[in-house]
Amino acid sequence: MKIGYKTSDGRFSAEFEGTEVELVQQIARFEEIFGNNVCSNGKESSDKTIFVTRTDKEENLYLELVCIDESKPALRFAKRRFGQNKGKDGKIFPRDGGKWYKWDKEKQVEVDIVTGKPAEKKSE
Repeated sequence: MKIGYKTSDGRFSAEFEGTEVELVQQIARFEEIFGNNVCSNGKESSDKTIFVTRTDKEENLYLELVCIDESKPALRFAKRRFGQNKGKDGKIFPRDGGKWYKWDKEKQVEVDIVTGKPAEKKSE
């Protein structure tokens, strides 16, 4: 079976092919990345975002959604990291049961979004 799919905001569309189960899995992955393109600081939100990729000094790839709304400077540097760092077990967020981290440019380390503490290095 082959279908076309468009995000609810209409910004992105794609075609998928497979069984019903495979289609649902593909659409879910597509929606995770492209379905929510809104950044927020808790008071205001904006859909003026761009996709950015970067690599740190350990060659880890980061995929980010960055707010570029100049009219709301409190949002300008808001970032949300989404679906990256698949581990050997195939999970999107293998470390610490799925906690979210952000890159602290000054300290050159990932920090837990909730606690603000540096991420612990996972021993392989």
